[in-house]
Amino acid sequence: MEHRLLVVDDEEHILDMLVAYFARQGFVVDAANSLASAQAKLQEQAYRVVILDIMLAGESGLQLLTELKSARPDARVLMFTGLGYDADLMGQALDKGADGYITKGMPMEDLLIAVRRVLED
Repeated sequence: MEHRLLVVDDEEHILDMLVAYFARQGFVVDAANSLASAQAKLQEQAYRVVILDIMLAGESGLQLLTELKSARPDARVLMFTGLGYDADLMGQALDKGADGYITKGMPMEDLLIAVRRVLED
């Protein structure tokens, strides 16, 4: 079965790294570097998992999370942050329907495990 993944982050090097890594793992991966780009891709395609940066340049990933879960309650969303562990942000993300909260500093293998976990749920 084809697993389609969308990665949303405003840092191009992170997007490139994640797209390449997940493609090697057998995923079909798209990337968006802004809220508008992500919204357009989500209207064009249904994704099994979305990895969504909480803090996009001047924009809120939590806003997109709310929109996405409203339109597609079954969407699996992992919030992605470079801020490290922040209990308040994590709580907000989970309250809005996120399926997990992961940090940018974690090993790629752990990120893959998190993605596979939400696919199995």
